[in-house]
Amino acid sequence: MKALAIMIPVVCLIFMGKGYAADDDAAFFTKSVMPILTDNCIKCHGADRQKGHLRLDSRDAVLKGGKSGPAIVVGKPDDSILIKAIRYTDDDLQMPPKKQLSDDQVKVLVDWVTRGAPWAADDSSPNAQPKPDQPKQP
Repeated sequence: MKALAIMIPVVCLIFMGKGYAADDDAAFFTKSVMPILTDNCIKCHGADRQKGHLRLDSRDAVLKGGKSGPAIVVGKPDDSILIKAIRYTDDDLQMPPKKQLSDDQVKVLVDWVTRGAPWAADDSSPNAQPKPDQPKQP
C-alpha cells in the first residue's frame, strides 16, 4: 500500500511533465518553425499550390510528402529530404530555390525534426490532399 501511495504521485508527475513538454513543443513550433515555413515555403507548398505535390502547411502533409516521398523522417534530420534541401548540399535539391535559409533557420528546422516535428496544438489545417502543380489564380 505504501508503494502505491508513492507511485501515484510519481506517475502523475511523469504525465504532467509530458504535458509541459508538449506545450513547449507547440510553442516552439508556433514561434520558431511556422514563421520559417510561412515566409519561405508555403507559397509553393501550401493550400493554393503544391510544387512536387508537396504541402508543408500541416503535419500530416509534411509526413506524407510529395513526389519524392515523405518530406521528413521524424527524429532523423539527416534522413529527411526537407533538411537535405535546405542545407543546399545537393546541387539538384535546394530549397528555397532563390535564397538559402540562414544558418539559424536551418538549425531551427533541424531541431524541429529532431524533436519529432511537433505541430501547434490547435492545428486546423485542411486535409493534406495534394493538388497538381498549377499556377496561382489571379
